[in-house]
Amino acid sequence: MDDLTQPDLISEIMACLENTGDLPIFSASVNRVQLVGSDPNSDAMALAVEMLKDANLTTKLLKLANSSYYNRGAVKIGALSRAVVLLGFETVKSTVLTMKLLDSFQFDHPGVDLGARLVSSYMSAGFVKEMAAECGIKDIEQTYICGLLHNLGEIIVGYTMPEAYLEMKNRVLNHKSSWVDAQRKVVGMTFQYIGQQIVERWEFPDAVSKTMTTFAQKKTKGPIKDKVELNRSLVSLTHQMMDLLYSDSPTTTLTFFEIRRQLASVTGVNTDAINHCLDKSFKQSYELAGEYGIDKTKLLPKQNQDLNDETRNKVANQLIAYISTDVQGQGIEDVEYHDDDGYDEEPEDISGEAHGLIASLGGHNVNSRDSNCNANTMLTVLHELTEMISKKAHINSVFKKVLDGMHCGVGFDRAMLALLSPDHKSYTGRMVVGKGADALMSFFIQSKVNINDDLFSSLIIKGGDMLVADATKEDWCNLLPDRFVEKLSSQSFLVASVRVNDKPVGLFYADKFKTKTKITRENQRGFMQLVAQVQLALQLR
Repeated sequence: MDDLTQPDLISEIMACLENTGDLPIFSASVNRVQLVGSDPNSDAMALAVEMLKDANLTTKLLKLANSSYYNRGAVKIGALSRAVVLLGFETVKSTVLTMKLLDSFQFDHPGVDLGARLVSSYMSAGFVKEMAAECGIKDIEQTYICGLLHNLGEIIVGYTMPEAYLEMKNRVLNHKSSWVDAQRKVVGMTFQYIGQQIVERWEFPDAVSKTMTTFAQKKTKGPIKDKVELNRSLVSLTHQMMDLLYSDSPTTTLTFFEIRRQLASVTGVNTDAINHCLDKSFKQSYELAGEYGIDKTKLLPKQNQDLNDETRNKVANQLIAYISTDVQGQGIEDVEYHDDDGYDEEPEDISGEAHGLIASLGGHNVNSRDSNCNANTMLTVLHELTEMISKKAHINSVFKKVLDGMHCGVGFDRAMLALLSPDHKSYTGRMVVGKGADALMSFFIQSKVNINDDLFSSLIIKGGDMLVADATKEDWCNLLPDRFVEKLSSQSFLVASVRVNDKPVGLFYADKFKTKTKITRENQRGFMQLVAQVQLALQLR
């Protein structure tokens, strides 16, 4: 790349975009645009709403609307709804169909992970949109577009120059340079500069290109009044915030707390409202990922041991908890007992990575480290699980990591995974961790399934989770295996079923038999977060 001047490189990128049909989009975008565009009752705003969910689709339509062929006036178009009106529904639909789909690109260059970058852009834009509404910006749609396209340069380089992009990532991974220095070394300029040059050649409004630079806070009294400068500061600070949450090597030197404080200063929005905007935009992004069939684990914050940012880690925990709770369901609740016996269908073998592991696991004592509830350990375990799930690690490894998290992260004295037999006639402890592990494993050997008189059987077959605060009470004694409390010294415990495709697989069990301390709400939350990770791993296999 060293032999190319900056204008030459930009021209080469532009030529590549022309030859490949411009930027890729999610395949779901094509279907949605065609559906809305074909509805005689739809208007330009309805079509614009669907296209705004996709950064590359928004870019393409705005570029086309500002071309000399369609836009004969002097005023540049920055609102997508106006672009739709100018182009017309049929032109929009035909344009979308000619664009290269994301799926084919990802097949050729999976390491670039362009899908994750596009989803990240959407989340940034969603947060910017919520903040714009809070601080009274009138043209919210244009602010949203500025947020959506702020990292356009990185998406373009990843798409047109995948080998160069991967070289940058390797440089950062091998600690040879920072992310920005890697950009300059490999392609001779930053993503920000490339993005600005591209949108200028596409004749986007200046209001968009000016927001693509990094905001440096100035000593001002009160919120920023200038519209363009407010958008630039809002977009830049938002992307720095997302950089801390999602980048392997954040380029910002600010802490999460400092970024949030600057956002409050330049917008006049208090920190509580900022937190609410972040929460709302994250949930919207999570829902979008589901609609587009994207791996939702990409919305989980990155693991970064070098960051000692308490506010950032707290927010990261909250985002992780949201996804985990959504996957698992409503959390701790009583098992419902019904008259049916759970055997309406023939017993089904959960093949491959689920029940195929029954023969291979055997009795396995995973770990026996001291158990102390440790928030940092818990966050590390959740991050490691995220990586394992996204890389489709063997389910045995996921099980082991979850048990380790229950013991070392949540603080249970011991934890166990029990699996249902293929014929659904018995369940057996297969993995256990912590003090007293041998006794727990020995107790759950070939336990017969009896959903009417055995709490564990009912949970496995019917699903659910439960906190038993005092197993010595008569009501519980009648539902627990014979001599359960006597042999295991377990007065209180947590248990949750594991299912895949609504079929029973087994259950997780955890207690504090040694310390005899109360199982707290925090313990319950951590336990259910980890169970949710197993559910997610099984669903994505």
